[in-house]
Amino acid sequence: MRGQRAQATIGILVGIAFELQGCHGEPLPSAPDLSGTYISQSATVQADKSTVDKILSTFKQAEEAVQHRDLDALMVLYSDDYKHRGFTKNTLRTEWKQLFQEYHDFSSTHVLTNR
Repeated sequence: MRGQRAQATIGILVGIAFELQGCHGEPLPSAPDLSGTYISQSATVQADKSTVDKILSTFKQAEEAVQHRDLDALMVLYSDDYKHRGFTKNTLRTEWKQLFQEYHDFSSTHVLTNR
């Protein structure tokens, strides 16, 4: 049960991170491309090393799937009952497919913080 809950939580985190990283109509301020997932120095980590490593590994898998435009590898990271801000796993699949068709280069930087 704990493993399923962790997998669902990881799926939600991945979905939220990529949603926040999504495309916007207006240009965003320029920032260096750090490419990767990082834990902020100010973050208070309340998990054991194994759990943290699994979360970071899942983000890395997601980043690699996006970089290679591998829709199936990306979607396996979302829980089957994923729901967030009107998105489900199926609607996210459609969104990612469209993004992969319209855009060629992807880069993502995730900084996990207290908030």
